[in-house]
Amino acid sequence: MSKYERLLQIVNLLKARRYQRVGDLSRECAVSERTIYRDIAALAEAGLPIYFDRGYRILPGAFLPPLNLTAEEYFLLRLSLNSSPLMQDPENRVVKNRLLAKLENCVKDKPISSGEDPFRRLGVKLKASDPGSVLSANFKIVEGAITGNRLIEVSYDSLTSGLNRRVLEPHALVFRSRAWYLIAFCHLRREFRLFRFSRFREMQPLKESFKPNPDFSVEKFFADSWEL
Repeated sequence: MSKYERLLQIVNLLKARRYQRVGDLSRECAVSERTIYRDIAALAEAGLPIYFDRGYRILPGAFLPPLNLTAEEYFLLRLSLNSSPLMQDPENRVVKNRLLAKLENCVKDKPISSGEDPFRRLGVKLKASDPGSVLSANFKIVEGAITGNRLIEVSYDSLTSGLNRRVLEPHALVFRSRAWYLIAFCHLRREFRLFRFSRFREMQPLKESFKPNPDFSVEKFFADSWEL
């Protein structure tokens, strides 16, 4: 299974099934959990409204953003399709050409060309998107805490108050503005807060549990504060 087939499978699983854990997706796609973390990050960076609430989900009622491919993205898709062994079938080649014609119309900055294929001379720069071992470890801690209703103690570097320690009741993980955030009830501030994940300096799970707020939902939280 190629990366693009795997990403499509993950999207379909998130749409069809609620509360998908990284372990579930790893088994379904036959790849490591670390790869699934990278795939989820890639999907979120691409604009998919994905969040974690007892499992990964796609925000209900959200519209997927319009498809605006860069020239490099289109070139890579075309290269992948053309190199697929499925293209040995003439019928598949017809479908492939039809698909590429549709995708080419979605390229927002098409190279200017006088007659020749405008994408022929494009190169592709591949750079792996890896959240890193520390970030991955913190993801696992938060996922376990949300699922098991466990408190976590963190060291958080706030833009306004600097570095401080807090005890949090984690409720959901979300991706917005090209970054991961944790929605949690903060014992220090006595209210629900949005914490940028990359600003956590230390994190450890606690043995104490908490009772989730029955009125909480990601949709309700962001109804009034998505742009805050």
